[in-house]
Amino acid sequence: MSGGVDSSSIVGMAHNISGKERKDTFSIVYPGTAIDESTYIDSVIQKTQFNNYQLTPVKEDLKLDLASFIYHQEEPVPNLSYYNEYKLRSYIQEKKVVVTLEGQGADEIVTGYRSFVLPFYFDLIESFQWKKLLNEIKHFKKLYPQTFFNILLRYCLSKLPQNLVQTLKKIIKKRQNPLINSNYFGSLPNIISPKNKCTNLNSALMNSLRVHSLPKQLTRADKSAMAHSIECRFPFLDHNLVEYSFSLSNDQKMHNGVTKKVLRLAMQEHIPVKVFKRRDKKGFLSPQATWIRELRDVFDSIVYSEEFKKLEYINWIAFEKKYSELITHKHNNSQEIWKILSVFLWEKTFIQNQI
Repeated sequence: MSGGVDSSSIVGMAHNISGKERKDTFSIVYPGTAIDESTYIDSVIQKTQFNNYQLTPVKEDLKLDLASFIYHQEEPVPNLSYYNEYKLRSYIQEKKVVVTLEGQGADEIVTGYRSFVLPFYFDLIESFQWKKLLNEIKHFKKLYPQTFFNILLRYCLSKLPQNLVQTLKKIIKKRQNPLINSNYFGSLPNIISPKNKCTNLNSALMNSLRVHSLPKQLTRADKSAMAHSIECRFPFLDHNLVEYSFSLSNDQKMHNGVTKKVLRLAMQEHIPVKVFKRRDKKGFLSPQATWIRELRDVFDSIVYSEEFKKLEYINWIAFEKKYSELITHKHNNSQEIWKILSVFLWEKTFIQNQI
């Protein structure tokens, strides 16, 4: 349980169904850091009186588990939040729990991501609800700071044929990642999201549910769970609930700067007020930058190895500069650093069989 609306809703409903029977919940916490969600977790436990087992992974855990984590994921992972999942399931296994209920899927059916705000605006434009559009822009300015004219421009661009948009991007020559040797990969095919016959918002939700977001989440969750002999189940992906959610109007999903409106209202009596009113989304973060810095000996041995320097798909000089900036606290660019390290570790594990 993270303390967000989704996992708190599952705990709240479990409490409503089970009555006085106390259930076990498990959480990752990082006390004293900006990514910690303990205050929300504690409020849920106070309301339900469920058991809550909290775990704080540390650098030594990552160092010990790194090879096993990479092996069980079977593919490069974009960030170390997935290590949180892996480590938490190891802890769950220690407590002899074999089935878990998890909150994945709610974001994709009732607008949990900021990226859904723009297609929500597009639907308002197409229905000529200009007053409501201006009102929503005002209320969403913190979550999605965009001007009215910028939104109109993006709407017009969205109506161009996708192939034309991709061609224009190539002509403009969108800036390449300086850490990557783009010549190594050659020409990659364009990935075009399918256009579903529904509202802009529901189309975005459908693509997130079936193409871009959820499939990877479920695959990685299943791999971490199976590594520890745990079966994870996702109540928000019950087909009846998914179909019902897609039948709802946009206003029931987003309204006055509030996402997941229908879920919040349905769960209002079952979750704490502070969770009900919560607007931020942390996304199960890990102290990724801190771990890389604190495990400098591990990552230095990779970055400065001759094998890594000779990789054809990276520009090592540019990478080393960014890596040094991360280590010396000049920039927190841990995301792009980890992505490349993850590819290298995966390659050594599955292509070279060396870890």
